[in-house]
Parts: sequence; structure tokens; C-alpha cells
Amino acid sequence: MYWRQRRRAIVSAIKTGYKLGMNFTRISLLILMTSLASIVAGCGGDAAYVYDVDEFNRQSKTYLNGITDRDEVTVCYSKRSTSALEVAALARKECAKFDKTAQFFQQSYQACPLATPVAALYKCLGKDQTNVSSGFN
Repeated sequence: MYWRQRRRAIVSAIKTGYKLGMNFTRISLLILMTSLASIVAGCGGDAAYVYDVDEFNRQSKTYLNGITDRDEVTVCYSKRSTSALEVAALARKECAKFDKTAQFFQQSYQACPLATPVAALYKCLGKDQTNVSSGFN
């Protein structure tokens, strides 16, 4: 009789532990999948865009009035989702708003957020500055 009770207790403990283990496994898997999905969505990369450091700075001169003249354009992009031609076209379009032409001069990984980690920096040159050397020989 004692062994039957003991056996039932062991079997019950095993079943309960198994169920708790299954719930723990399901919850862990759900947390893992949710984390993985958010990481993949965050690193998917967005379309290229013109980055302005003072875009949301209320103390900036350009916050209320907008940009009236531009000497430099920073285009943030991801190499996985944007080609160099698209980046150059975006820079040309932005400089053209001020009757200037875009000239590439630097690439950086320090200005843009992780979703679009590459920054292509262009100088906006006026018509009298278009033949200026880019600094590369």
C-alpha cells in the first residue's frame, strides 16, 4: 500500500513538473520569437532620407521657418535596401531646392541611427563653385 501511494505521488509530481516545463517552454519560445521579430523589424532598414540634426530642436533657427539655404546634405540609408544611385538622386534633389548641385565628399557611420547606419555626406555647391575639387586626389 505504501509503495502504491509513493508511486502515485511520483507519477503525479512527474506529470505536474512536465506540465510546468511545457508551459515554461512555450512562454520562453514566445518571448524569444517576439524578441527576434522586433530585432528583425528594427534592422530591416528604411528608405533613404535626408538627415537634419536640428530637425526637432526647438531652439534651432530652422525649426519654425525651415531651411532657407543648405551647404551640406546628409543622407542616411541602409546598404541592404538602398542603392548608391538612389542616395545620390536624393542628395541632388535636396540641393536642387536651393539651386545647387550635390557633390559627394564623405561617408560616415556615426551620424545616423541603427536602422539606416550609413551616412553619405554631400556638399551643395552653387553654380560658381561646381568645379571646386572634392579634396580627393
